Amino acid sequence: MKIVAILFLAYLLTRGLKGRVTFPRMMIAVIAAALPSLLIFLQPDLGSAMIFPPILLAVLFGARVPRRYVTLILSPLWAVLAIPNEPLLWVVWGAGIGLWLVLLHLKGERLSKLALFLVVQILLAGFMVKSDDLLWSKVLKPHHRDRLLGFVQTAEGSTRDLTGSDYHLHQSLIAISSGGMTGQGLGEGMQSSHGFIPMMRTDFIFAVIAEELGFAGAMVLFLFLAWLLMNVSKCAGFADTWGECVVVYGVLGMWTAHIFINIGMTMGLSPITGIPLPFVSYGGTSLVSNFVALGLVLSVYRRCRFHENPFT
Repeated sequence: MKIVAILFLAYLLTRGLKGRVTFPRMMIAVIAAALPSLLIFLQPDLGSAMIFPPILLAVLFGARVPRRYVTLILSPLWAVLAIPNEPLLWVVWGAGIGLWLVLLHLKGERLSKLALFLVVQILLAGFMVKSDDLLWSKVLKPHHRDRLLGFVQTAEGSTRDLTGSDYHLHQSLIAISSGGMTGQGLGEGMQSSHGFIPMMRTDFIFAVIAEELGFAGAMVLFLFLAWLLMNVSKCAGFADTWGECVVVYGVLGMWTAHIFINIGMTMGLSPITGIPLPFVSYGGTSLVSNFVALGLVLSVYRRCRFHENPFT
């Protein structure tokens, strides 16, 4: 689904356009990315649904969409500040919106569009304030709420009543911290060998690596993933056509989201979701999808005229 979404978004943003994406075409792409994300969220699969926004942002960046349009898409994230309904957060929200409008005006944006953007921001903030209870009680499933609460409790240092996902995160943190510099040895990890780490071959594979290979092994993995992302971005610069560049950026956004969400959830930096680590987690479907994405990137490199190997 994610590979198909990348190809379709690249088609929408480049087909029939001469190097400039219009606002209506961008909104069509946003809707095209939001529909599969919403359907996947309703399954319910929050983790996979979270991958589509980074893919969309990466594709828009690769398509050279004007930044004022991209900031309009990101504005709902800024409106989240209004949910607690605290005066200080309202001041921060208003200052951010005001600075954004001033920057757009300095860029030459018309006052009519600035007024429209301001109205959209106010409506978004009002929607967030009025619908937070509805989103929490009706939209989010019980296990989604459990994961978010577990993430908040861990961030606050609370270890009481560890059940469900917060217990899983606690075990992952124990495994990572017990690895030390060089780890406990392959297959010798206390948490992993005794089955305390949940889904240790898929979602929590990074905790197993950090426990058994230590900080050194985790850094080797970090360097490999950073090398992969860096060279994919170089392939995007080598692309012959606009559409191929957008496809490569979509793959880059997908892998970046997978890496940061997966590693972040094992260390308590993000809520727990079922996101595999590319080329590391066990799973046939994930591995096939990643190799298809890698094939797209290598196909773009093979077709380019500039034949320096980005993977060396």
